Amino acid sequence: MTMPDDDARAAIEHLRAALGRQMAAMSQMVNRSGPIYDTARERSRIVHEAWRAAGSPRHVQRIHTADGVRYFTDPPARTLATEAQSAAWNAWRRERDRLRRELRA
Repeated sequence: MTMPDDDARAAIEHLRAALGRQMAAMSQMVNRSGPIYDTARERSRIVHEAWRAAGSPRHVQRIHTADGVRYFTDPPARTLATEAQSAAWNAWRRERDRLRRELRA
């Protein structure tokens, strides 16, 4: 077995540090306390309030079929979504993505 060079050692240390941060974050989520948990909870509250303000649009899933693209409100049962449901969901999805980008910064 050969000894790893400096680059490999640095990569291993980087991975160990990243794993340590992930474990600390997971521990905070399990214990429901800590700065990472508080940040996640606050972001979730903001996005949930925005979803309610948008009228709580029903989830619509886009599925590619032999006839083209279709939108369904209940993918297992394949209930076809109306244009209004699809438009409401897509508007909400764009807003949700904007909020997520903004909250990450």
